[in-house]
This record gives sequence, structure tokens and C-alpha cells, in this order.
Amino acid sequence: MKKTILLLPLLWLSRVLSAQVIWVSPHDSAEIYSFRNTISGIDNIAFRRIDTSTRLIHQYYPELQGFYATLGNTGLPLYPLVPDFNPLPGFSYGRNAMAAYRYTPEQIPYFQSITPFSEVRYVMGPDKENVLHALYSRNLYRGLTLGLNYRLIHSTGPYSRQLTDLDNLAINIRYFSKNKHYGIMAAIIRNGFDYQLNGGIQNDSDFETNKYSRRPVVPVRLSSANANETQRTYSLTQFWEPVKNHETRDSNKVDTLGYIPDTMHVQGDKPARFFSFGRFIHKLEYTSTSYTYIDNAPNTFYENFFRNPSTTFDSVSVFNLRNEIAWTNVLYLYQSSFPLKLKLGAEYQLVGYNADSLRLATFHQLIPSGSLRLMLPSGFGLEGKGWLTFGTYNGGDAGIEGKLFKSIVRNEKEWELAGFVNFYTSTPDYFYTRYAGNHQQWDTAWGHQEIMHLGGYFKGPKSMLQPEYYLINNYVYLNENAYPAQHDGAISLFRLKAAQSIEWGPLFMQLEGVWQKSSNASIISIPTYLAKATFSLSGYIFDNALWAEPGMSATWHSSYYAPAFMPSISSFYLQTKKKTGNFVVADIFLNAKIARARLFLRYRHFHAAWTGFHYWGALHYPMPDAGLNFGVIWPFYD
Repeated sequence: MKKTILLLPLLWLSRVLSAQVIWVSPHDSAEIYSFRNTISGIDNIAFRRIDTSTRLIHQYYPELQGFYATLGNTGLPLYPLVPDFNPLPGFSYGRNAMAAYRYTPEQIPYFQSITPFSEVRYVMGPDKENVLHALYSRNLYRGLTLGLNYRLIHSTGPYSRQLTDLDNLAINIRYFSKNKHYGIMAAIIRNGFDYQLNGGIQNDSDFETNKYSRRPVVPVRLSSANANETQRTYSLTQFWEPVKNHETRDSNKVDTLGYIPDTMHVQGDKPARFFSFGRFIHKLEYTSTSYTYIDNAPNTFYENFFRNPSTTFDSVSVFNLRNEIAWTNVLYLYQSSFPLKLKLGAEYQLVGYNADSLRLATFHQLIPSGSLRLMLPSGFGLEGKGWLTFGTYNGGDAGIEGKLFKSIVRNEKEWELAGFVNFYTSTPDYFYTRYAGNHQQWDTAWGHQEIMHLGGYFKGPKSMLQPEYYLINNYVYLNENAYPAQHDGAISLFRLKAAQSIEWGPLFMQLEGVWQKSSNASIISIPTYLAKATFSLSGYIFDNALWAEPGMSATWHSSYYAPAFMPSISSFYLQTKKKTGNFVVADIFLNAKIARARLFLRYRHFHAAWTGFHYWGALHYPMPDAGLNFGVIWPFYD
């Protein structure tokens, strides 16, 4: 009797009423859909038709897609100018200057198509810049698909010792069973980043007075520094849905590509009615990351030497094994009108930290978590998520997130109005606790950081307005000596983000703006105002043989103390010596489409020579001058 009473809530939450299995059945080889691995989440699978338009194809690398402080060449470390302070559950090492370039299991796309699909993107530009991106997807068997995703970034840079050689490779496979209630997604990912570091130019006046028109002869601070970051990830996520009284309709019409839901194609005229025990989820992921810094002439730049004054070889490696088991009452390939979605899970993490090939620390962590979404009448909804960490290092970390939202549908367009509040207590990233290099060493215990994040947003198909507020207590950062420090007290940050896209006949405009204010700019130094705009006109020319979209993109931010960069740890840190900003960087572009091929010409920073040489990315690192890029995107369906 007691067991029955305990099981009743679980069985009630598991029941799926009027469930609909909805999947995409592409009609021709040009109809391609993409989706991400969201098995471990609370939602159904989500699909998006791949974009074959020319909109924004000239923004081909991360620096063009967001707001960043840069070191002056494609593929070098980046510093986000609109930072996010929300921690994730579990262990985090914290060296994230290359995060914008990494592939992750949640980020890589999976594809749905009738025939094998491949796409090649290639961009070339000044200073031997080459960017290659290749995609491939092939259906191997009923419900079984193989995918490849490869990217190469190689550029010498305008100044000496700026060579970058980055490559990302992701091999993924997915399988959905014939009965539609078992699925698996697996991926093998390698992120390999090799790049030179020049420490910045020796004299800022050499750039500001344009003393050297040939940028490679400008004297730099480091002559032989090289950094490497290699990350390997092996990921497997699977789900199983035990179902009774399962009913399907017109099963002989199901295609051989798997069972893919999409709101456009409903199988059968009536929904299936059955009883389900929900979805059981298992996620296994192993990530190994190594960082290496080599410098054969460090005495020209560094003052401190803990091991060797004539040469530097620092290496750190971190591995993280994650094993999660969870249950949710939401089925993955079925949609239901049941108002409550619930997920309960627990994750185990085994972490190891090595320095110079010696194991220095091992951590064990257990992280129970739960999340829910409750749909209320009139389009209102409530979401919540929470977790608690037990174990070494991150023990005591916790997070709770809540959101109240309202969905509005008008003329087949959906809008969402929401308010959210999040609370976190988190241990600082391990990088700030322990490091032993040739030029920096520390071993310090920090108190927990406490973060409150509240705000809201109003989002539509082409609009977004989001105010948010952070209150951060005991914030840990890299100070002006490139050493970690903890602020004693609270720092507040208010931010307002807005974005608007406008299409009016052949005219297209995309506008983005950010206003943010830190209560302690000496600790969190960010520009107060940031703006980005793109304007273009598009239409057919040459008797409808060529689709052309000429336009202009521009970015701007107000002046602030841009970060300095420490090569030995590949990290940005605070400086108060020099402000930079309040300049515009604009590009002229021509995007075009001939049959299936898309092309673009981009004249980057075309006004550089006549608006003054004061465009700095970070302290001592000028941004690139004017230059011409050419790119092509070519899909294949066979």
C-alpha cells in the first residue's frame, strides 16, 4: 500500500494524454533540417530549416558575431565585452579565452535530409587568412545518421608573431529506433588551437602615428612565445521511453530517416493515446583539456622566474568525467498537451588536475538537480531549476533559477514576455585557486561567490528587449598584476540589451544595442555603450540570374579601460593605464547567390586610413587595418 501511494504521483506525472508524434519528411534533396542534442533537457526535440539566404554570411567568425576585445588577428584569444556571470553546475577550470572557438556536444548540429548532404564554406583574406568550414551528413541505415563537422582557421596576422592555426573536428552519430522510443546521440570532438603570442607592440606611438606602414616590421614585445590548447571530448547521450498501449497510425508511410517531429507535418488524423512512464536519460561525457605555453626568450618580457630564466615550458591538463542519470515525464519525439513538465536527475563528476605531467588533485562530485515547467491558463507559464553540489572543491555550490512568462501569438507569430530571478553560490573556477608556472604561481583558497541575477525580456520574431541586473558578492578576478584577487563586498551591474530586425521590401536592417553600468569599474571594466548595425538592399539582377545584397555593417563602443593580456596564462586581466574605444569599425560587403552557391566580398574597415590610428582591441594590440575578404558557401545534395 505504501509503495502504491509513493508511485501514484510519479505515474500521474508520467501520463501522456493526446500525444502526437510529428516528424519531418523532406520532399526533395534541397529540404534540410538541423537540430541539436537536447536529450538531457526538458523539451522535445526542436528543428530548424537550414538557412540558405545571403543574410549576414559575411559575418563568418566569432569576432563579427558578438562584442569582443581582440588581439588583432582571427583565431587569437577573445574577451567578451558583454560578460555573463551565471555559473554552471559542477567543476569549471576557468581558462576561457578561446571559448568562442570551441565545439561542444550541445553546439554541433545534426541534420535530417533525404540524400547525403554536404556544405563547404571557404574564406580568404589579407595576411594569408584562410577559413575553411565543411559539413557532411549521410543516412547509413533506417534511423541511423553519420555527421562530420570540420573547421580550420589559419592566418599570419598583420603584425609579426601573430600566426594562428586552429582546427575543430566533430564526428557525430545519431539513431532513433523504429518504435520511436529509444534514441542515442554520440560525438567525438577535437579542438586544437596553436597560436603565436607577440605580447603586443612595443610602442603604442608607432601605431598611432603610423610610423611603419608595413605592419610586420613594427617592434613587438615577444619574439618566440607559442601557446597550445588541445581539447578532446567523447560524449554519449541516450534515452528510453517505456510505453504501454502504444497506438500508431499509417505507420507504412513513415520514411526511413527516423522519426522527426515538426509542427508542419502531423502523422494521422487523430493523436495517439497511450500511457507512458516518461523518459529515462543517460549521459556519459569525458573531456580532456591541455594548455601549453613555450617561450625561448622570456627575459625580454617577464620579470618573475620561478624555475628557469632562459626558457619557459608550462603545461597544465584537466580531465572531467561526467555521468548523469535522469528521468522526465516529457517524451522526446512526442508532443503532449500535459501542462506540467518535470525532470529529476543526478550527475557524478570525476575531475583530475595535472601540472607538468604530475597529478596534483582529484575531485569527486555528486550533483542532484531538478527542473520543471508548468503551463497555466491564458498562455502563462512557470519555470524552475535547481541543483546542489556535494563533494570536494565545489562542495556546497548551489543554484536556483525561476522564470514566469507569457506567450502571445498574433498572426501566426509568437512573442514572449518574461521575468526571471536566479540565485547562485559558487566556488571560483579552479584556475584562480591553483597555478604553478614559470612566471606566475599561486595556491589560495577563496570564499564562495554569491550571485543574484534578475531581469526580464520581451522577445519576438525580429525584436528583443532585455533588462537585467547582477549583484555579485566576493567576486574573483585577475588584478593589474595578472594575479587572482577577491573583492570584499558586492558589485552591481545593470544592463539593457535591445535588438531589432527590419525588412521592408528590398531593405534589410539589423540593429543591436547594449547599455551597461558597473558599480565598480576598477574591478569589472566594460564599455558603457555598445552598438552594431547592418544595412543592406537585396534583389535579382541580370535577368534574375544573380541575387545580390550590397550593404554595410558597423560596430562601435564607448571608451573604457580595455583589458591587458598575459601571454604565459593566455588570459586577460585588468589595467588602468590607458583607455580605448569611441571609434567606429565599418565594413562594406556584397553578398550574392547564384543557383545554390552563396558568395560574398567584404571590404573590412574600409575607412581605417583616414579616421585616425586609434583602433585598439586590447592594451598594446591594434585591430586590423583595411582589407578585402572573399568567401563562398557551396552546398551539395548527392
